[in-house]
Amino acid sequence: MSRAIVMLIQQSSQILDTVAPKVKAEANKKIAEVKQKIPTKESVKQMMMDEITSRGPELVCSIEVRSRINFIYNKLKSNATKLQFIIDKSNEKLTKLQETLQKVGEIILIIEGIFAFLNALVPILQTIAISAQVGLFLLKGPAADGDATIKFANSINKSNAKAEEIKNSIKVFKKKVDKITKKALIPMGIVLLAIGVVSTIKLALTTLIGLIESFYLKYILMCDVEGDSMEDEDYADAMNDAQSNLDDALGGESGEIVIPEDDLLPNTIERIRNANFQVIQYRIA
Repeated sequence: MSRAIVMLIQQSSQILDTVAPKVKAEANKKIAEVKQKIPTKESVKQMMMDEITSRGPELVCSIEVRSRINFIYNKLKSNATKLQFIIDKSNEKLTKLQETLQKVGEIILIIEGIFAFLNALVPILQTIAISAQVGLFLLKGPAADGDATIKFANSINKSNAKAEEIKNSIKVFKKKVDKITKKALIPMGIVLLAIGVVSTIKLALTTLIGLIESFYLKYILMCDVEGDSMEDEDYADAMNDAQSNLDDALGGESGEIVIPEDDLLPNTIERIRNANFQVIQYRIA
């Protein structure tokens, strides 16, 4: 039993020595790196909307500005998608590390089970020793038998010695198990915290992509509706309807943006489809 416990303790220590540094590296480096690269809402708005508003009504839908907005949109979207890929990979690694750390907990449970079994042996051994003492007592006097007396005495000594050995072994190994448990709590806590942060980052990236897509859709609607002025009534209606539905979608109140088809120019639908929206769900009606 002692050898089995030693092997299990060594196995736990090896797992912790291997996994703990990886947990810290993934949590401290990869996640922090992604967090730093996520642009703010203000910076996205500045890159896209300022480019639009700074050109004026007469140039805002020109080929040059269209090309520039397309470039900004694709760049922001590509960067956000890359960050999503990195954070998804990080989440996979953290999940695997968590599963590996859980093996330490499983090993500790096995050891605790061995402790329970050994503890159950102690009263049995003590009962054997007591029974041997009774037998030894009954053999005193005229009925005494030398060989039987020796056997009872040996049984008493061996049972008591084994019971003490078990109690001492459990005491020694319990300290080692407690030490491993405390050691395991640190990386386990880091993993749980890191996975929570990853979930928050994933939500932030989804929101960011939705924001990028919403600004781009607003630009498409601004340039691809009937009328030739930014003050055109059809344009204003299309923008107001789209923005209202965008706000609902990003706020979780609606899963779909309804775009009125009557106000759109012939190529608008194709432009919207070519945008390959990832977060925004739309319906042209």
